[in-house]
Amino acid sequence: MNSPSDPNRNSLLVTGKDLMRAGQLAEAEQKFNRILARVPHDPDTLHLLGLIRFQAGNHEEAVNYIKKAIAHAQPNEDYLHNLGQIYIMTAEFAHASECFRQALDINPDYPDAHLNLGTALQGLGQLDDAVASYEKALAIKPEYPEAHVNLGNAFIVQGRPDDAVATFHKALAIKPDSAVTHSNLGNALKDLGRLDDAVASYEEALAIKPDYPEALVNLGTALQELERPDDAIASYRKALSIKPDFPEAHYNLGLALKEIGRLEDAAASFQEALALDPDFALAHGDLGHVFKDLGRLEEAEKSYRCALQIDPGLNDVRHFKSAVAGETTEIPPDGYVRKSFDDYAKRFDDHLTNTLGYEIPTLMRQAVDHITGSNAKFRRALDLGCGTGLVGQEFGDIVEQLHGNDLSPEMIKIAEQKEIYDEIYLADALEFLERPENQQTGYDIVLAADFFIYIGNLAPIFAAVREVMTAGGLFVFSVESLDQGTSKLLLSGRYSQSEAYIRNLASDGDFSVELCNQVIVRTERGDPIPGNVFILKKAL
Repeated sequence: MNSPSDPNRNSLLVTGKDLMRAGQLAEAEQKFNRILARVPHDPDTLHLLGLIRFQAGNHEEAVNYIKKAIAHAQPNEDYLHNLGQIYIMTAEFAHASECFRQALDINPDYPDAHLNLGTALQGLGQLDDAVASYEKALAIKPEYPEAHVNLGNAFIVQGRPDDAVATFHKALAIKPDSAVTHSNLGNALKDLGRLDDAVASYEEALAIKPDYPEALVNLGTALQELERPDDAIASYRKALSIKPDFPEAHYNLGLALKEIGRLEDAAASFQEALALDPDFALAHGDLGHVFKDLGRLEEAEKSYRCALQIDPGLNDVRHFKSAVAGETTEIPPDGYVRKSFDDYAKRFDDHLTNTLGYEIPTLMRQAVDHITGSNAKFRRALDLGCGTGLVGQEFGDIVEQLHGNDLSPEMIKIAEQKEIYDEIYLADALEFLERPENQQTGYDIVLAADFFIYIGNLAPIFAAVREVMTAGGLFVFSVESLDQGTSKLLLSGRYSQSEAYIRNLASDGDFSVELCNQVIVRTERGDPIPGNVFILKKAL
């Protein structure tokens, strides 16, 4: 029987490795099996057969071979490392991390094991530990582009796009022709709002690798944010010409088509995505939105149900499911309004004023001037749901101290840049108003422009507003009109309230109705949306 030091065994091993490198896996396997016929537990041969099985896509047999190699060998970091890589491919991240840790126990200065341990930890959601592993790999091997790329990707997930950009630049300094790195740099730049730079990075990736569908999809998303939907659509279609079975490309194409009003085509794209990935929750949800806009409410509700079965945390879907089902909730699901306005913040002012014909802040100011006279002044004012400061801009000249409140950090960032408010509070409005330190604050005027369209039951907020106002103070707000009943959740996802409901709340809350003006709150798809501007006065 030949031993591991047998020249015949060594010759077969070298020949088999050469055949593997040449891609001749079947021929290599024949050589290795000849060794095992003589030395059934030869560790190197078992390990190499495992790698052949792995390359052939038979992961279970690959694991079995390499486990046998480990069992019959002296401690070997390479065997453990390669076994961990197979576990990563099968998304068995806990097993993978254990393999890499064992490899590092043998050789703590093994940069590839630190890198791949980071990948496994990231798969387990342990981002801080993953970052530490990538950094250990780089401490051992600073010129390691893959480790820089993985670290940059982890920074993106952690919400650290500035760090990600710097890290990707380090990777590109080492390996400037990496299309993947240019594309990932584009992702980080997009997260920073540097959309033109992101587009340039994606185009750099595509100059290196023209048939790169993921970069084409990333480019499309940036073009969409730049309000270039036609260019985005072209990019998605090019990605699909390269990779027709790419559900994310079909999905993003659907979003772009929906944005330009091609609803039937958008529905078809979402359905293509779902044919490829039936568990694509976002595609179910957006298909529901399209069906809703097409008036196909039963189909919309079915799509919403499918989305929520897969991901119960889709609050926008839950909210619109209630709307199409004819249910009026007291408030939207937790987080729905905040996410909506965070996403909307950058184009909020332009879209409201130039697309929707929004004039509510001006109409509210005119209403106040009408009942108080143009020389009226207020000592302290509170703007509920202040957003980007459109109301504050209208009232800033007649108040000595102006406070704002909003639950969207992105909206507040824009309002702060305008330097309109003396103080802005990031909080849910009701929670803010009910804080003990805010009771008896003494606001002479409380403003709420298009704030109540995101609340069904107004009784709690009316009671809380009353407690922070001075006697004789004014409560000025707008609502969308409802002919009958109290409040209603509309298909738009907004709430409408009836005049009778507002008057009853005013009476119950010790307010008098000083003014109720019928107005047009906005124009949507060419249709005017009726509403009312109210001014209530707190009893003396």
